[in-house]
Amino acid sequence: MSVALVTGAAGGIGAAVAERLAQEHAVLLTDVDPVRLAAVSAKLFADGAAVAHAVCDVSERSSVQAAFDAAEEQLGEITAVANVARIGGVLTEFTELSEKDWGRTFVVNTRGTFLVCQEFVRRRAGRPGAIVAVGSIGARPGLYPAGQRHGLRSPRAPRPLPAPRRQPGRPGAAQGPPRV
Repeated sequence: MSVALVTGAAGGIGAAVAERLAQEHAVLLTDVDPVRLAAVSAKLFADGAAVAHAVCDVSERSSVQAAFDAAEEQLGEITAVANVARIGGVLTEFTELSEKDWGRTFVVNTRGTFLVCQEFVRRRAGRPGAIVAVGSIGARPGLYPAGQRHGLRSPRAPRPLPAPRRQPGRPGAAQGPPRV
């Protein structure tokens, strides 16, 4: 059975990703919230899933390494990771946002993804695997309107990315977005 590691699995999108993966894979759930993490893990276990959990702060290399060690010890070799751990930052006026609050958001959302991906690639040592990194468009409503209030303008309105094209003769193979 393949093993997936999911960060940010104590709630929201992370818990939903873990629940879906647990239908077909063994899953190690990780998060910084031990109480909510244990509750999600217990629910999935009660539903018959092969799950384990480990408290993990994705912004700390030693914590990420310990989570990988726990997954391998309890479930086997990790073949996929889902980087879902994110923090949304402090809800405040953009011009009042402290460097400390911005720094913590950046460390968790960016360095955390880097550390998890790096540890996974090191342990896979050239063997195939899967990485999913979840981002959020949630930052746009906070920063863009804040910039508008302070006289900044976007050259054009944001628009959704086009759907990938399929290659003829290769079902499911994407060529990438069409040129616009």
